[in-house]
Amino acid sequence: MRDILKLSTGLLLFLLPAAVSAGEPAATFESEPVGWASVEGATTGGKGGPVFRVSDEATLAAKLKGNEPATIVITGPIALESKVRVGSNKTLLGEGAQGRLTGAGLTLAKVNNVILRNLTIHDSDDDAINIEGESHHVWVDHCDLARSHDGLLDIKHGSDLITVSWCHFHDHHKTCLLGHSDKPSALAEDRGPRIKESSG
Repeated sequence: MRDILKLSTGLLLFLLPAAVSAGEPAATFESEPVGWASVEGATTGGKGGPVFRVSDEATLAAKLKGNEPATIVITGPIALESKVRVGSNKTLLGEGAQGRLTGAGLTLAKVNNVILRNLTIHDSDDDAINIEGESHHVWVDHCDLARSHDGLLDIKHGSDLITVSWCHFHDHHKTCLLGHSDKPSALAEDRGPRIKESSG
């Protein structure tokens, strides 16, 4: 029975990406996160807050500050001079193919309830997306990450309850970091992060 269950689960995980890629983008199917970002409280991002459309670094950084709910839509490519910090209760969306960030990436530190969707982040001078400081309830969906100076996606320092779905990692040799060190104290801090991954 256990062998059958393992086989069935393996087939499900194998067929799920194929089923989604054969139809429309998964963003049309998933109105809310699956996996760990959906448990122990919901991940709703900026739901209920205002919607801001941005196309420059200064406005992007300003609208992502603080913990008030807000949805920020990137309407044009932005060349960042420095990494942008994302506050709690935020949804950051790329509009079509316009949600493109280059030069630097995004940092989520000591935050919760954040959604990042349909973003392209290439050629960052550090990490493309850095999640740290016991951040939790984060959904990263349909993001294209490539050619960062450091990692494409770092999840560390006690961060937990994260879903990474249908993202594309490419042209890089340090794709994803889970935890930040192999020292005993660090292993205790990063012990057992709960991360749901279904990326292509």
